[in-house]
Amino acid sequence: MFRDQFMSENLQTTIDWYDQSGDEVTDPFDTDAGSPYALEEYAQGNDLTEQSESVFAAARAADEQGGQFDVATVFLALSLFSAASRRCSRAWSPRR
Repeated sequence: MFRDQFMSENLQTTIDWYDQSGDEVTDPFDTDAGSPYALEEYAQGNDLTEQSESVFAAARAADEQGGQFDVATVFLALSLFSAASRRCSRAWSPRR
């Protein structure tokens, strides 16, 4: 009686499905479990989240590689600066 008066058919169907599924289902919107409330957009959102996480991981790896190139650039600049300063100091030093 309570179900007939206060619950929609979708909610009744979902409650019956949840009662039959047991403890293995924890999310009423789980598309893999066959929930009547499962939305296609929810599954698409999960797929897009996984894709974005993999792209973010690739971007983080590229950033790490870029950081290594920054260190190499600093070492190259320091070596060129020290070589140029030695050459200039020799050219401008007084000769005996």
